[in-house]
Amino acid sequence: GKGSVTGVVFHDLNYNGILDYGEQGLPGFEVDLTDLGSDYVCGGYDDTELATTDTDAYGAYSFWDIDAGTYCVRILDAAIPYGFTRTSPDPVKVEVTAYGEVKVNFGFKSGGYTTPPPP
Repeated sequence: GKGSVTGVVFHDLNYNGILDYGEQGLPGFEVDLTDLGSDYVCGGYDDTELATTDTDAYGAYSFWDIDAGTYCVRILDAAIPYGFTRTSPDPVKVEVTAYGEVKVNFGFKSGGYTTPPPP
């Protein structure tokens, strides 16, 4: 049995990192599913991208047919549209079980500047 990871990338109007009633999804954000690499740390330099997808018109994304195991879900800094800033943790470690569905939402506020990562 396979599992899935689904969620919503949303416009976090009150900056609390939680998808609240009335907050809209953000389309066109690229979400990645990776392994943890040999260091077993999410966001480490050795993570391997396993799948990538873009959020739909409602900000929703999904990865289906995933083997049970531990993964990371992330939105890379370089993939954040100009003017948006994170309000929720990223990357997120997830435990996928057979037939299980893990939900991971990502919040962003607008009006700020996304600081590029240091070289």
